[in-house]
Amino acid sequence: MSMANTIETNSTVKTTAVFSKNRKDRYLLKAEWDSNKKSFAIIMTFPSSADELTLNQTTMLVSNEAIKNDFGSVSIVNVFSSINNEAPKIDKTNTSIVMRECENADTIIVAYGRNTSHEEEKRTF
Repeated sequence: MSMANTIETNSTVKTTAVFSKNRKDRYLLKAEWDSNKKSFAIIMTFPSSADELTLNQTTMLVSNEAIKNDFGSVSIVNVFSSINNEAPKIDKTNTSIVMRECENADTIIVAYGRNTSHEEEKRTF
């Protein structure tokens, strides 16, 4: 079979996830595919169980939109670090990582969605 009408493309995505030692909290999910392009951070409410290898629908959509809009990386952070909405609390480790990722981002998006719970904490954050 002739391969004359084909092209092969390759890409490497570096993905980093930062969890608490007991893995009940996720502080950061970051994907980078082009270090020469701009980066963005997105702040959402709660993290999912997505990690450095598996994505959920939201993290996949965020990454796809970043690529479509010519970004080279995305940092996904959250107001609350507890996975699956277990214990909504604002903690220093999470706040520190959110601040660092936002300081390093060229663009910051706040995306709390339609959920109106924890409005006071979101405003305070």
